[in-house]
Amino acid sequence: MLMDFETSIVDFIKSIVFDLNLPEDVSLQLLEYAQHSECGMAFEDLVYYIENNELGMKKETFEKIVKLGHMLDMEEKSWEALKRLVTFAGKQ
Repeated sequence: MLMDFETSIVDFIKSIVFDLNLPEDVSLQLLEYAQHSECGMAFEDLVYYIENNELGMKKETFEKIVKLGHMLDMEEKSWEALKRLVTFAGKQ
């Protein structure tokens, strides 16, 4: 059974996955990590996937990633490269 913190992390990841419309296999892998207390790994893989696929995102999605990074006590440098992928006018 997931603790409240882990449930919150899973919910954040689900929200980001939805926002970015990630492939099902990627989404399932990220959620599986998070549901098995590997939240840091889920975050790192999420950032890696976004960066390597140069996925554009809304500012709100980037802000969710930043908040998730803070919740997990990740270093800012782990997500700061994604800032260049934020699109304007709500385009993805």
